[in-house]
Amino acid sequence: MAKDLMLGVIGGMPADASMRQMQRAVDECFQARYRSHEAGIRVFADEPVERLQVNAVVYSARRHEAWLFGDCQIMVNGVQTPTTKDVDVLLGDLRAFTVLALREMQDGTPDVPISGSFGAPASDAAPKDPSRAMILPFLRLQSQFANKRGPFGYFVFDGFTDMTYPIRTVPVSPGDEVV
Repeated sequence: MAKDLMLGVIGGMPADASMRQMQRAVDECFQARYRSHEAGIRVFADEPVERLQVNAVVYSARRHEAWLFGDCQIMVNGVQTPTTKDVDVLLGDLRAFTVLALREMQDGTPDVPISGSFGAPASDAAPKDPSRAMILPFLRLQSQFANKRGPFGYFVFDGFTDMTYPIRTVPVSPGDEVV
C-alpha cells in the first residue's frame, strides 16, 4: 500500500519539483490516508510502529540529481552512496549474537535456520528463524527513532517527516551510469 501511494505521489509531481516539495507531498498523502482510517490519525501520531513506512531514491531529471530518502543506496559511475542506519548495525549485531548463542546452545550445531532477508516475514514454506523472533521487540522499538536525529535516528517516509532532516542528494549528469 505504501509503495502504491508513493508511486502515485511521484507520478503526480511537476517536473521542476524540489526535494522538499516531494517530501511534503508524500507526507500529505500519508496523512490523508491516516485521516481516512477508522482509528483516526491520532493512533498513527502516537504509535510510530503502526505507520506506513517507505524509503525511496527519487531521480529528478530536471534537476539532474537523485534524492536518497531513507535507507537507500545508489551508485553513480561506480561510486556507491549508501545510507546505513545505526539502528540496523545494532540490530544486525544483536541478531548475529542470537544466532551464535542458539548454535552454542545446540552443542555447536552450525545449522540454525535463517530466513532469506532481514525483516521479511517468514512464509510457511521457509524455515522459522528463532533469532528474528528473539529481536522482534527491538525491531518494533526502532520506530520510536523514525525521523528523529541522534545516534539511532533515521529518515523514513511515514507521514511525519522532519522537513529539515538532511537528505542525501547525489548529482547525476547526462550519460552517467546509475545503479
